[in-house]
Amino acid sequence: MLGILLHPYKNELLASWFVRLAAQNGIDSPTRFLKAYVCPQKAEKAIQNTLSCTNQYLLYFCEQCGFSLYDLLVNHTEYPAIAPFLTAYQQSKIMLSVSGVPMGSSINRFIKTANVCPECQQEQPYIRVAHNLPGVRACWKHGCSLDGMPITPEDVAYARYAHDFWQAHIDCDIKQLMRFANRRGANLSRYIGFENGILELMKVVSVEELKDGVGSNETAKPVAGYTILQGTGNIIEFRHVCGTHFCMNANGFNLGFQCPHCQAKMTEAERFENYVEHVGRYELLSPYEGMARKVLLRHTCGKVLEIRAFDFLGGSRCRCSYYHTPQEIQNTIRQFGNFKLVKYQKERVTILHEDCGQTFTIGYKKFLLRPWCKKCKPRFLRSEETLRAEIKAIAPDFEYVGGFSGSGSSFTIRHKCGYEFQREIYEFRKNPTCPRCSKFTSGEKRQMFIRYMKQKTAPVTIREMQEYSGGSYDAAKRILQKMAELQIAERTGRGQYRLKERG
Repeated sequence: MLGILLHPYKNELLASWFVRLAAQNGIDSPTRFLKAYVCPQKAEKAIQNTLSCTNQYLLYFCEQCGFSLYDLLVNHTEYPAIAPFLTAYQQSKIMLSVSGVPMGSSINRFIKTANVCPECQQEQPYIRVAHNLPGVRACWKHGCSLDGMPITPEDVAYARYAHDFWQAHIDCDIKQLMRFANRRGANLSRYIGFENGILELMKVVSVEELKDGVGSNETAKPVAGYTILQGTGNIIEFRHVCGTHFCMNANGFNLGFQCPHCQAKMTEAERFENYVEHVGRYELLSPYEGMARKVLLRHTCGKVLEIRAFDFLGGSRCRCSYYHTPQEIQNTIRQFGNFKLVKYQKERVTILHEDCGQTFTIGYKKFLLRPWCKKCKPRFLRSEETLRAEIKAIAPDFEYVGGFSGSGSSFTIRHKCGYEFQREIYEFRKNPTCPRCSKFTSGEKRQMFIRYMKQKTAPVTIREMQEYSGGSYDAAKRILQKMAELQIAERTGRGQYRLKERG
């Protein structure tokens, strides 16, 4: 047990709380804190203390200190905000990760840097969750910049919408969110992510309308030995008869991702067999040899499916599961808007969009991933005029110069600084920045290092930057070396760096 227990402040980021706990217990870093009280058997370098809700030591920490895992996830991580933009399986992977029994591919960290508002820090110095949601650059409360760079009214509006979205605890996954929001005119796709998703939702619907209109999520089925303590849908707290308290989304629980302590005693092969059994209608014919290896599964239709274990976990199934009657397709596409099925042949559909009166043909599965009209809301560029208009809409500081020959081609673009460079439209949509101007600030980690080093009069060490960033020693070393290579920083001694003066 900890010598001194501190409760987290309201809306305090989990990593901020860990820093305060470590300091109160006489430990100079969160990583050493976790080693001392949570996982003493691990080497310090092997402990990955993340800023994100994917922290693998969270359940064990709660068991050591008596805190509620559900309360920490809901009130002190970004999970309630990003969960509606994830598939049910992605939600399950996060819950498995925080329980210390990850299964499947690794999960990207949703929070990679720690931003603070100077005015909020004067009120009470700690790191807030809402200031560190993906894409947030301004304080939702004071309207000031979080990274020291100029902000716009749109940045403040985004921050306030993201804050309200996080606090609303909207109980759904991306499929349910798409069904509701796309009927309102949003262009949500299966893999749109939090930042682009919020930008789409802001245009057409308020957070209050979303919370009331999305509908009910999947419910956890009763299972002997398990009691639901609180929560619904995308996060539920359970108690097992063995005494373990844990969190899981309803879909994951129904598919066999249950008590983490009991399942930790199983091999990964046994856990995969358990998953297949809970899915139902499939028989495992070959031994499980790893997530990336293929297994043979016989479906009740008689067909034998050869598939990677990882893909089966992610939801891939026998082809016959995707066959649908025209009426089933009509009922499904109607959920996304005023669409009418005209023709269905060989997994391709011709759809009439009743709002604009135009028809288009597309693969049925592809339409479900991006369910909007391909005529009145095209995502492929067909002329220089549409390209020029989209560039101005994305980033007014850029203008089209020339060279466009099709949707997949590179073209020349000019920044307001006068620098011209080549880009493809898909790359520019994801990263609308000037290479020359971003030289000193590109990369979230590098920006964080620069902000920290600007506050220091003495050189910083690699170890100091490792502790500040929460990453590994080697990662901090690579970033500092790259900054020196770009002449952003200079080496002043063995493992020591400082920022160079800019002219």
